[in-house]
Amino acid sequence: MTPAPARLLALLALPLALLSLVHGVQVVERDLAHTRARTEVGFWGRGEYRPVAGRVEATGRAIDALLGAEPAQPDYLALRARYSAWRAYWSTDLGRRQAFNDEAMGYQLRSLRARPAHRHGWAKMVEYASGATAGEPVLSLARERMVMLAPGES
Repeated sequence: MTPAPARLLALLALPLALLSLVHGVQVVERDLAHTRARTEVGFWGRGEYRPVAGRVEATGRAIDALLGAEPAQPDYLALRARYSAWRAYWSTDLGRRQAFNDEAMGYQLRSLRARPAHRHGWAKMVEYASGATAGEPVLSLARERMVMLAPGES
């Protein structure tokens, strides 16, 4: 028969193990959802591929769900910025195009707050801020960061 302290320890460890399992499953599910959304957005603009409206909306909902679970996750924020930039590109309404461009810049800026030394992120910010209504100050900042983060001359 198992001693009482060992049983007690096992009973205390069981909920911790179950919580760890649930958390692990959630992380894997979010990682798979992020990979699916990133892959879909990555195909936009390649060759003749143009997603149908339903796929665009579903991708947006998937990205928003990821951000709902982890609102400050920089990869999710950068993906949302990229998604918004594509929505701006496809929009035929000038007002909606401008709103999507502003949205892309805002999400990218939030992403860069989490990782300010991410040079590629600042390069994307130059692209997004160029199309935003109030993008000039952010565009200047992005260009400055690009220079600061440029690889040194050897």
